[in-house]
Amino acid sequence: FYYMIAREVPEAIPLPEGMEHYHIPPYTWAVFECHGKVPEAIVKSEMFAFMEWLPQSGYQHAPAPEMEVYFPDSDGDTDDCYTEFWLPVVERQL
Repeated sequence: FYYMIAREVPEAIPLPEGMEHYHIPPYTWAVFECHGKVPEAIVKSEMFAFMEWLPQSGYQHAPAPEMEVYFPDSDGDTDDCYTEFWLPVVERQL
């Protein structure tokens, strides 16, 4: 699968060679809190999102990338680390 490491920047800012702008269209996002060491905490939230929450939510996965959101000063190797898993969704079509 295609994996990107990204950060939000205005499109007008020139990027260093080898980097590119990637525009993510506006969507509705289901945001899941992840508490604990990375990657275990994120994997746990992803499994909950896809196996438990999404099937009963009335939503389906939107055609956009999922995001793992890391915050400044977040140490992924500690039990009190906080990150988020963002899942793009649209209302389920019957």
